[in-house]
Parts: sequence; structure tokens; C-alpha cells
Amino acid sequence: MKRTNLKCKAPNGVRELFVNYTNKLVLVTSFCLMPMVASADISIDEANFPDANFREYVSSQYDKNQDGALDEGEISEVMTMFIFDGNVTSLTGIEYFTALQILYCTGTQMTVLDLSHCTTLTTLECYDNASLATLDVSGCKALTSLNCHGNKITSLQLSELTALTSLNCSWNAITSLDVSMNTELQILYCGNNQLGQLDVTSNKLLVNLSCSDNLLTELDVSQNTELTSLFCMGNELTSLDLSNNKKLVSVYCYSNHIGEEQMGALVNSLPVVQDGYLTAINSLDDKEENVMTAELVTSANDKGWSVIDKHGESPVTMNGSESTDPDTPTIRLLYDVDHDTMEATVVGFHKNSITQGDLVIPDETEDGFKVTGIGYQAFKNCTGITSISLSSNIKRIQAEAFYGCYGLTSLAIPDGVTTIDEEAFGKCTTLTTLTVGSGLTTIGRNAFGPCLGITSLTVDPANTVYDSRDNCNAIIETASNTLVVGCKSATIPEGVTAIGDGAFKGCIFFALQSLPNSLVSIGNEAFADCRNLSNVVIPDNVVSIGDGAFSGCESMAYLTIGESVATIGNKAFSYCTNLADVVIPNNVTSIGAGAFEGCHLHTLTIGKGVTSIGDRAFSDIESYTIVSQIEEPFEIIGMASEKSPFSAFIFQTATLLVPAGTLEKYKATEGWKDFLNMEEMASEGISSVTMDKENGGFYDLRGHRYDHPQHGVNIIRRNDGTTRKEFVR
Repeated sequence: MKRTNLKCKAPNGVRELFVNYTNKLVLVTSFCLMPMVASADISIDEANFPDANFREYVSSQYDKNQDGALDEGEISEVMTMFIFDGNVTSLTGIEYFTALQILYCTGTQMTVLDLSHCTTLTTLECYDNASLATLDVSGCKALTSLNCHGNKITSLQLSELTALTSLNCSWNAITSLDVSMNTELQILYCGNNQLGQLDVTSNKLLVNLSCSDNLLTELDVSQNTELTSLFCMGNELTSLDLSNNKKLVSVYCYSNHIGEEQMGALVNSLPVVQDGYLTAINSLDDKEENVMTAELVTSANDKGWSVIDKHGESPVTMNGSESTDPDTPTIRLLYDVDHDTMEATVVGFHKNSITQGDLVIPDETEDGFKVTGIGYQAFKNCTGITSISLSSNIKRIQAEAFYGCYGLTSLAIPDGVTTIDEEAFGKCTTLTTLTVGSGLTTIGRNAFGPCLGITSLTVDPANTVYDSRDNCNAIIETASNTLVVGCKSATIPEGVTAIGDGAFKGCIFFALQSLPNSLVSIGNEAFADCRNLSNVVIPDNVVSIGDGAFSGCESMAYLTIGESVATIGNKAFSYCTNLADVVIPNNVTSIGAGAFEGCHLHTLTIGKGVTSIGDRAFSDIESYTIVSQIEEPFEIIGMASEKSPFSAFIFQTATLLVPAGTLEKYKATEGWKDFLNMEEMASEGISSVTMDKENGGFYDLRGHRYDHPQHGVNIIRRNDGTTRKEFVR
């Protein structure tokens, strides 16, 4: 039975009742016990909070006056709760927190989670609880976001959650899911379950739908007109109609049973887009039954869709016959002419021309004007062009002139071309061979990118401005030693001092081997969206890392930042989602806005030289321990602002370790003082271990030795003498 300490507060009329009916104390007593007139302190004991670990958490976090009970004031202040204790088996007692709006509980040993009485809850994150099989949210009518992925849940009752806008219940054992009452849903992730059917016809606001790796035999998305991304791979689908989904830009449907005829219907139903991605087959799946032919690839390309194999082959064909090249037609060109110079620029083609096959740019027009340029967007998205023969008179190719020409496989830039503007050959995803002539002197940003398929890139040795030294499959500006264009097979030779802006941007198949010791700077978006980068070591000579330099490198798991780096640009490493551990060297003075936004870091060390941290620099990290070596803390934006370098979650849950003798400075400094848990590192604290080889062991960041790893950051000394830092949950 719940134990309470009653403090009766008499409402209007109770005194009169007591006077007139003194012999009826039962009536007065029962009146006092009614919730509307009673104030009950909740004892923090085994009866109310049976789980000892949860009970200890409640006592340490919310019993402000340490009287062993929760009063009304203490309860009303609890609007967020974070439970990450792997020993917690039950959250019984959570129903007493009547103001609770946000709950995180992950990595626990719970088997049942009953939140049916948490009526004020708006956000629930209860993922990765290995034993959780039952979740009751039936009374959570205010809930807008529910994330319960990675549990063992077999069923979910969602009919009362009419305000729900985001649901992630993937990686469970759910056999049936009814979302018909959840009409406000915009995000639904229900992949990796055992669903035999899924009805989303009532969810007309859906923007993102992921129902992959289930047992679905059909999927009706005709009512989901707001849908932009669809992940339905790994099911039993035999057809997919997307004709009503005009906003779609991303479709993953590989590993189903969609034959050639139905795949043709699927491609035919795709909307016309600027940059769409269709992943229709998995070439490494021996059981793949989807059929994608070369003709269907071309049809999809014509609508602005890149057709990508799950494993990166582009374009793709599967279980179908190759198409033959069409006859080369005559393309009727349109020109902008200059009567003073008698020169002409190709600006497009006649409406009724067929833009397929070999495109030949003549030396002169029929009227005798010398053809010297290709105009802005002249052949943009002409996906039927398979080769280009440029006139020897061409001097300039303007921005986006051949953007999106997916059919182009090889390209030779004549010696007369001096200038290629921004994205002139952008998104030519099937281009494999690029040769640059001797006259080129100016290359615009992303002029050839992202061209996913380039494997051979060479510069004429007679070119005095650019070179491709050491067979590097890249274009290097000779005088400055700046690599300006790379490709998936490029190497970065020693002697290169800079990686130019956007040099490798979007090269999703580029696997960086190493950066040369000669490197001094890395430009803006230099390696942005290079999804294949995994281990990045920035040499010690590098002094600056540009804005977005490595943003979107989602496979990056290891990062070493060189000791000479002074500035880390805005969003430099944003959304490197696999990055776990970051050490900011002591020489760094400035960390830009959003520098590590979207990174789920487990450990973070900030060097002592840092004097500036930008907005949202570490907004999505999950670190339990942050080490700051800054001896003179400066003001940062505090927890209350969404622009703060750290999230409210980090301010409330992480432990901030600060240099010996600086704790009071941090507690008095704006922003830093918002950390609830702050400790000084002992002056004899260690950053590495140099003991005898016989003495292995585990150490925390303050130099304490343990026989077993501890929760948080551990410095581990192996028996072979090597050391490494590891995070232990």
C-alpha cells in the first residue's frame, strides 16, 4: 500500500462542516482524504518505489530537501527524467510524477513498462532495453513522440495516442500494428518486425515511412501524398504504385519480388524530380527477385532519379537484358550570338530535338559564327546523351551546362577550354573517365561532382596550371599544391598542402587511405557526404578545417585531429553519426557552430586552448563524461537556449571534468554553471598509462586504478604495453 504523510488543507466549507457535525468525524476525515483537498507527500521507500536503483535515482535527483519523501513542489518540478542505469528492473512509482513530460529510459533490465497513468507525457524514448516485452502507453494521450525501437515488444496499443506525430517501433517482435487512429503521424519507423500487413491509408500527413524487413505482401501508399522517403526493402512485395506520391525523392525497395513488368510500372509511377534516389536491387543478395533492366534505369534517369544498387553500383541492371544504344540523331542547337566578335554560345536545343546518343558541338554555326561556349544549363538533365564531342573552339563551359547527364560515361576536355564553371558536369553519376586538356586554367566549385563513378582522372602534362601527379586520379592546382577535384579512386600525394572546397564532396565510394603530412588546410565541404570514410587521421601540420569539411561522413568511426589545428569550422563534422570519441587538441582556439551536431559522441575532450565554442557545436552528443582542459572558462550559451553548444540532456546527465583548482570558476561562469554534475580532475590525473608491461589495468580520467572497467571513460592498459581510451556503458 502507498505510504503517505497527509497534510490536509481545508477547502471552503470544511470548517463549517466540522462545527455543525462534530460527531461525524468520518465525514470530515473522508473529505480530507479526497485528492482535491489533500496534499500527500510520497515516501521514497520500497512500497512506492520497489526497484532499489530507481529509488536511489529518485532520492538523489528529486528529493531536494532530503527528507525521504516527495512533496507537491518537488513533484511539480519534475518534467524530464533520464534513466540509463543498466541495473534498473522496474519504474514502478513513476506514476507519482504528475508533471512528467519527457522520459528517457534506455539500456535497462525492465521487462514491463507501464506508463498508462503518465497523462502529461509528450516524449518517450524507451529504446534498447533488451528484455522489455510489454509497453503500456494507453493513457498517454498527450504523447507526440514515441521511440521504443530495439526491445522485445510483441504488440502496441496506440488507439488513444491521437496526437502522435513520430513513432519508431522498429527492431521488435511486433506482429500487428494499428495506426489508423494516429492521423497526425508524420514519421513512422516500424522496420525489422514481423508485420504481415500495414495499413497507412489514414496517415495522410506521413513524410517518412520505413517498414523494411517485415513480411508485407502489399503496401498502399496512395493516400500518403506528403511522403518524401520510403523504405520498404526486405519484404514480400510484388508491386509498388507511387503515382500519387509527387513529393518522393528517396525510395528503397530492394530484396522484394518485383518482376520486370511490375518494376516498369513502378518506374513509370515515379514523379519527375531534380535529385531522386531509387535503390531497387541488392546485387549481393542471392535471393534477390527484383528485376531492373538497363532500359528501366534510363527511364528512371529521365525522370531525375539515380538508380543505385544497395552496394553502390550505378547504374544497375539485374535479371534483365541490356539495352542497345539508340541511333545517333541530329540535335538542333540553339545559340546566343555576338555579331561584333562573330562568336556563338550554345544555350540549348530546339524543343522537338531528340537529345540522345552522341552530342556533337560544331566548330561554327551554319551562319559562320565560331562556337566558343556552352551556356548555363544548356543540356541540364539530358540523360539520353551518352557522349560529347566538343568543338576545338570551345573556351568556356558555364554552370550546370551538363548537370544530371546520367548517360555520359567518358569525357575529354579539349585543349582550347580554359574555364569550367560551377557544377558544369555535376551529378553525371555514370561518368567513369575524365581527361583534362592543356588549356584549362579555371575550375568552378563541384564542376565534376558528385560524379560517383569516376575511376580515371588525368590532366594533360602540358597544362601549366593543373596536374595529376603520381597517377593520383585527381586534379591538383600546381602552384598552390591544392587538390581541387578528386574521385573515388583518388590518392592524395605527398606535397599537397590543401584540399580545396568541395574537392571530394559527395564521393560516396571514396575510401580515404591517408592524408599526407604536407597538408596544411582542409577546405569547406572538402569531404562532405563521403559516406565511405571510416578512419580519419588529420596530420599535425594542418592548421584549419573548413566549414562542413567532413559533414555527413556517416561511416566515420575514428577521428584523430592533428596537434596544430587551430580552427574547426561550422558543421565541420556534423552528422558523422558513427563517430564515438573526439579529442580536441590544445592548439584549437575556435570550434564553429554545429561543428559536431548530429554526432552521437560517447566521449569528448576539449583542449585547454579553446576560447570560442559556436551555437549547437555538440548539440546531439550522448557523452556521459566531458573532459574540459580549459583553465579559464569563458561564457557559453546556457541550457535554456536551443542555441547552446550542449543539449539540455547533456547538461543534466553528463559529468563535466574540469582542471584541478577551477571548479569554482566553472560554477560561476555563464553556461558552464548549468552542468548539474561537475568534478575536478586530480592534479595527478593521467591521460595515458606508462606502467610496467606486467601491470595491465583500467584507469579513470583522474588516475584511479581498477581491476575491472568502470562506467564512463576508461584508460585501458593492455599487457603488450599499449594503451587506449574506451567508453563503457
